[in-house]
Amino acid sequence: MSWKADPFYPALKRFILDATGLDYYTEKDDDLFNRLQRRFGEIGVRDCAAYLTQVQARAGELDALINELTIGETYFFRHREQYDALRSTILPELLKANASTKRLNIWSAGCSIGPEPYSVAILLQEHFREVMETWAFKLVGTDINREALLKARLGTYEEWSLRSLDESIRARYFEAKGRKFHLQENIKRAVAFEYHNLITEPFAPPSSLSGALDIIICRNVTIYFDAPTCARLVKRFEECLAPGGWLVVGHSEPNLEYFQNFETVQSPGAILYRKPLVKSAVANAPFAFSGISAAPALAPLPPRKALPLPAVAKVAPVKVPRPVLVFAAESIQSHLERGEFKAALDLCDRQGQGDTLNPVWQFYRGKALEELKRVDEAEAALKKCLYLNRDFVMGHLTLGALYLKSNRAPAARRHFEAANRILGQVAEDHVYPEAGNLKASELKSLVRMHLEAA
Repeated sequence: MSWKADPFYPALKRFILDATGLDYYTEKDDDLFNRLQRRFGEIGVRDCAAYLTQVQARAGELDALINELTIGETYFFRHREQYDALRSTILPELLKANASTKRLNIWSAGCSIGPEPYSVAILLQEHFREVMETWAFKLVGTDINREALLKARLGTYEEWSLRSLDESIRARYFEAKGRKFHLQENIKRAVAFEYHNLITEPFAPPSSLSGALDIIICRNVTIYFDAPTCARLVKRFEECLAPGGWLVVGHSEPNLEYFQNFETVQSPGAILYRKPLVKSAVANAPFAFSGISAAPALAPLPPRKALPLPAVAKVAPVKVPRPVLVFAAESIQSHLERGEFKAALDLCDRQGQGDTLNPVWQFYRGKALEELKRVDEAEAALKKCLYLNRDFVMGHLTLGALYLKSNRAPAARRHFEAANRILGQVAEDHVYPEAGNLKASELKSLVRMHLEAA
């Protein structure tokens, strides 16, 4: 049976979107209906009318549906550049600012099964142990998915969730029992978990956090919401943060219009948002962040050597047409952001049949393969992307980053320089959908960071 044949499907869909805010499913009726049918089978109903009655009247059914709609794969230290920014930029500044009160409040919003807040706890234990031991420190993870929160509290993971950890971190913080890895108890005790719906009004931070917050991490969550909900949520986050507090969001989520009241801080490989100490008419004026030294008890970070950028010939800015996508690029991007890398690759392969000469298809396929640790295949796909379109900026950036991770700095630098050259010929406001709708001017900043690291 198709959702098109069920006259009560629109009413059920409207109820779900209003109750959860999951605007992600607005244009994904096939996906939503497939997930609904799994719930139909679980509770023994046959159609949308019967299920709508059940989900409104039956205790716990809405939670069960949310579990079906939102569960996603995640892993420890995902997007490591942002954790590097926490270590080198955000936490040293906050430790200096809060030295007199010795308090630190951190909220991981949309934490799923827990790797994000647990990664923060491990980072603190590794580099800022005094916070864990002597400060009034609170780290809270929240989610709308109650089943995910139960798994988070258990602190037990498959090896796949630990794939970005080096062996020394695994050995220090996890105990292997069969095919499961059990998180160390002191790290589990450092994080509190509670249920929280980000769209509920009146909005309030987690009940276990008192006072203004120092850091809010909300990554790969707002992809589920529509633009007005995202704008309202960012405003609520701003109200919860202390002056000088930080907001960390996903790489491909930001629409910069949402963050006009924040200062934009650039850190290698990451863009961060800080609530100004004093309100300013130009609060969102970007500035290059050179780093703030840590509190006296912490070891200073080694200086980063700045490398000169290659000379770029002056070329009049031109508008570049958005590539015509003949496959479901938006759906593939959503799978990637939700950590569903196998699903992204499968969709690439299905939709790309007969269109293997499309560079955008090769780009997304390369990204999915890289996340699946199939590095050689990822490299081949990204090379094909650039063979088909040598001016594909994100192809150069992604392949360069892959080379950098593989300790092939000269090759990485060649691709970063190519990206820098191409961006110099493009209008500043040109938008790149493959980069989460970042503008050319923003990508230039990222290229400079990569060149400094290469």
